[in-house]
Amino acid sequence: MNRSTLRLLFWITDLGFIAYWLATALHLIPLEGAFKDYADSTLLAWNWSFFPLDLLISATGLYALWRSSHGPDWRGWALAFANPGRRAQCQ
Repeated sequence: MNRSTLRLLFWITDLGFIAYWLATALHLIPLEGAFKDYADSTLLAWNWSFFPLDLLISATGLYALWRSSHGPDWRGWALAFANPGRRAQCQ
């Protein structure tokens, strides 16, 4: 995968996570568009349990994008949460 495609995918993923959590927190997703049993308190807690991880992934992805224009050491940040076996293949 070339660098510009990778950067585009990072932007889409990282901003998508942030947009999803903003929409969720502000209750912008109508119940008809939400997943089944969205109002169930157990599933709601399960969904919110991913919030810290998603924001951490977005933060490292956005930082990697910033680093990619400031030096060659961006790959470590880009692969911070990648599968270790896959990480070795990408280097």
